[in-house]
Amino acid sequence: MNSSDPITQTIETISSLRDNQLCIDCGKEPTAYLIIDYSGFICENCYKIHKSLNFCQAIKPLSSPLSELETQIADIGGNTALYEYWDFYTLNYKPISYKYSTNASQYYKVILTQLLNSQETDSFLLNYETGREQSEAVLNSLTYLIEEVSLEVTEKKNAEKLKPKKTFISKIDEKIQQMGDSLISSQVYKTFEKEMESLSKELNKLF
Repeated sequence: MNSSDPITQTIETISSLRDNQLCIDCGKEPTAYLIIDYSGFICENCYKIHKSLNFCQAIKPLSSPLSELETQIADIGGNTALYEYWDFYTLNYKPISYKYSTNASQYYKVILTQLLNSQETDSFLLNYETGREQSEAVLNSLTYLIEEVSLEVTEKKNAEKLKPKKTFISKIDEKIQQMGDSLISSQVYKTFEKEMESLSKELNKLF
């Protein structure tokens, strides 16, 4: 990145602010990504969680060039504003899967868009209960993810059922391999003979 570029200089200044240096989600790790939709800075670990949840959010690494629009979003928001907003709904220390799926979080994106378009944000905050309810739109994406995982589990179970079962002959071969050289022991050999008799009876029942 060219640090002399005005956009690069702006994002470097924004990301160097104290609250933007630590992840908005875990509050512990240094930030490495910007969630464009929320103008929030997150760390590498929390980024992986976001991607696994299939929230379809626009997330960009701070190491890559940001557009002028993305830089403007980062400038009007940031971790301080997002933290204060979530604080009203006591969402700051909630799991990522819950926090970002609430109506409050979805509504925050509307507020950011209004500010970005230089509109007067006459939007009133959602009441506490409504804000903490999970958004149907995001729940649908989570439901899809759950169904996808469930389907994968089902396919694995079906694949296990289709595996060929051990035949009597393979059981005999396996028994011989298990016993190996110990067949020379008369006691072990007698045990082997009993196993063979048992298997023979099972074969006779089938034929």
